[in-house]
Amino acid sequence: MPAFIGLILIIGVTVPVAAWLGRRERLDLSPTPWDLADVARRQIPMLSGAAAISITAIVLLVTLVRNQSTTESPAFDTVLTMFLIAFISFVALAIELVFMPLEGGVEGESLPRLLSTIAGVQHYRTLLLAWLALKPLMDTFGLEAPATLLLWLLGVAALAGWLIVSSICSRMGVLRPREAFVLPVIGISLGWMFSLAVFGRPGGGSGTENLLALTLAIFVLNTMTFGAHALLPMLHRHRSGVRWIEHFGHTYVLFDLQATVVAISLLWHALLQPY
Repeated sequence: MPAFIGLILIIGVTVPVAAWLGRRERLDLSPTPWDLADVARRQIPMLSGAAAISITAIVLLVTLVRNQSTTESPAFDTVLTMFLIAFISFVALAIELVFMPLEGGVEGESLPRLLSTIAGVQHYRTLLLAWLALKPLMDTFGLEAPATLLLWLLGVAALAGWLIVSSICSRMGVLRPREAFVLPVIGISLGWMFSLAVFGRPGGGSGTENLLALTLAIFVLNTMTFGAHALLPMLHRHRSGVRWIEHFGHTYVLFDLQATVVAISLLWHALLQPY
């Protein structure tokens, strides 16, 4: 799983350096243009629909093609795994948003902003995971031309989504603009350089192995976000916990965004490789 090793190396190099440079940074609690609780509520129906589509795709694929030779394809195993992780993550994100605390309420302003931001990052990476799963789905049935076109379109969509998420992180006051925009560009560039230097081509190694490893990495990131939504409100009840959140919240969002952007980039690269 070379792509997974590349992900760990890039995060291990870029995030500590950026965190050290911004060690004196704190959350900027200037007014935001959104009612965070209302934004969370409006996302729940969309997440419910996305989860329903993901699980329906799994059921239909298993039911309709179980007696065909396509079920023996590595691409078929990959698409089922990606849709399954997307389904679990969509449901988890909906649960997180249901219990989103009110900004300026009993849990203050910094905690709701932090939780809302990392939930937005989770939404981005889970949606891209589900969309990228369409590429191995088309490959399973031999639709090579539409699969190639779709992959490039999703590459553009991933970049556009990153710009939106980075803008939100900056406008929320949890990241500085250069951390939200410049650092991910460095991470993506290092990912390309790692792939080209080690394997001589983007992605490198076995496509299936890389795809499954990176899908697992996205699941781990989503699990961490779910744990943060469960544990940080309890930590916030203690005075030392409030100081910890205000001090390290910036670093956690920095890590979460960087890991997400690099993982999606490497996942896209892996889809260029044969299964």
